Amino acid sequence: MKKFKIDTNLVKSLVNSDFLLIEKRKSKNKDNLRFEGLRTSVCKRDISLLDPLEVLKTLKQMIRVFHFAKNNTKYKIDLHFFLNEDNTLLSYLLKNSLDNVLVNSQISFAINEGSRVSKNFVRSKKFCLGFILDKDISRDKNFMKKQFYKGNYLFFKVNSNIERVQNSYKMYNNFDDYKKILFFISFLKQILISQYSLKSYEIQKKV
Repeated sequence: MKKFKIDTNLVKSLVNSDFLLIEKRKSKNKDNLRFEGLRTSVCKRDISLLDPLEVLKTLKQMIRVFHFAKNNTKYKIDLHFFLNEDNTLLSYLLKNSLDNVLVNSQISFAINEGSRVSKNFVRSKKFCLGFILDKDISRDKNFMKKQFYKGNYLFFKVNSNIERVQNSYKMYNNFDDYKKILFFISFLKQILISQYSLKSYEIQKKV
């Protein structure tokens, strides 16, 4: 009988980066959550262990979207990252890890900028993918509408808010720890390496 070897590197990375842990915020809403499992208290902080299977599902969704973009469109990938202005660490790591010099032939990216594509979207031939990273956009009720108008149609949200209306892919988590940021960016880089045959050593020397 053939034995299958299970690659546990991703699970180990999730554990080591604390990506499966999240601090509970006080909320009157108790509709939570298929994402949360075991809850405990550490130094007067309520900590929840996220369901590993649910986390893996959302990560797999990211892989599938990039796979779709590569195999079903002839467009270049245009990534847009939206984050709080005061999250300088996340901004810095994104800029240094996803430098346009590395991927300028296939992928471009921008941070806290709207897509340049609007009326000439078809002519520019770019597949726009947005990431809303731990940013509260509830105060800007027209945020999504404006992005759709500019050509951004697919979005991933990463936050720990309870949202009844889902107009994007959702990853229930936050970036309150630098290890989580490093894991997320590393995971994204690995997708780009595998899907677009980027040279890993070129990316590593820029980090």
